[in-house]
Amino acid sequence: MSDLWRSLFIPEGTIRPYYEGTGEILLQPSTGGYHLLDVSDGERWILEPGVFWACEGSVKLGLTRDPFFASLWAGDGFFNWKTLLAGHGRAAINTPGPVEIVEIAGAEMRVQGRLVLGRTEGLSFRSERPAGFFRSFISGQSRLRVFRGTGKVLVCWTPYWNEKLLRQIGGQDEDGAT
Repeated sequence: MSDLWRSLFIPEGTIRPYYEGTGEILLQPSTGGYHLLDVSDGERWILEPGVFWACEGSVKLGLTRDPFFASLWAGDGFFNWKTLLAGHGRAAINTPGPVEIVEIAGAEMRVQGRLVLGRTEGLSFRSERPAGFFRSFISGQSRLRVFRGTGKVLVCWTPYWNEKLLRQIGGQDEDGAT
């Protein structure tokens, strides 16, 4: 029942297969790639929509969203529901390129665009202008995604060439927006 509820809000399948035993599972080909994320006890990961792909049975899936105005100003819409991972185990995430885990300790990280694929729960999210209103207007820079606090961030700095080519053909910009 929780899978059905979660699929109403985020772009994930309604029915999920569950496998038991030992062996290998081959994933569907992707123009991007996959990253195996280790989820530790006491650590809760918040993943952007469309990033979650699969996980071990010991990883619990949940649903969360960012504050209303943060999502709205970042261009994510009124209610941006995200996948929440908790428990202990591994999760496979769908990525547009190689992933780096950046640790933030009582500081902030400012990113322009949709480079961040996920973060731990200890980091808050908000959207800010890069400078004052007039300077931001003249420069044409879009809003920044700001992550504050202590935790980890999954960042994809550069997409794989085939993902980038697919976005250009599809009429999407570097942020994935049309």
